[in-house]
Amino acid sequence: MICQINHNDILPFKQEAEKSGLTFCQSAILYGYYLNDELVAFYGIIIFKNKAVLKNFFVPEKKRGNGYFKKLFNHGIQIIKMLGIKKVEATCTDMSINYFLQNNFKVVKIYKKYKKVINENI
Repeated sequence: MICQINHNDILPFKQEAEKSGLTFCQSAILYGYYLNDELVAFYGIIIFKNKAVLKNFFVPEKKRGNGYFKKLFNHGIQIIKMLGIKKVEATCTDMSINYFLQNNFKVVKIYKKYKKVINENI
């Protein structure tokens, strides 16, 4: 089950997430993926007037390989579509970039550890 969570819910994962390169934004609306009442993954969305930014996709290392990222990604896209927003941005790591590219995102900027991607036709 995916539901909205608060920033305190991710505190047990924050250190591992920050080690993997995530930086958190307090203005992001967070969503968590629960399996048997256990938070197994999360992500955030920041909504602007004409775009949305997907942020902070995180699946703890022990939980990876179970499709949680894809389910969270699809959940985020559904929310963005329901809001009528067409432009979506994200900053991707090497772990997530391929899935964004498979979903019609284009790389617009390359940083040392990340790639900024945009899809302007969600």
